[in-house]
Amino acid sequence: AQTVNLARLAVESGIYPLFEGENGEITSTTKIRRKVPVEDYLKPQRRFAHV
Repeated sequence: AQTVNLARLAVESGIYPLFEGENGEITSTTKIRRKVPVEDYLKPQRRFAHV
């Protein structure tokens, strides 16, 4: 379940924006009203402890 939460945080923080292509048009699939701090995405992952 942590993988799903991290993926959601990645999108909500703006690190990994989601896009969709349809009929040659590329649009953003999510409108983020309140971005979460990038720290919330990086902190649970030990591989980013040095950052």
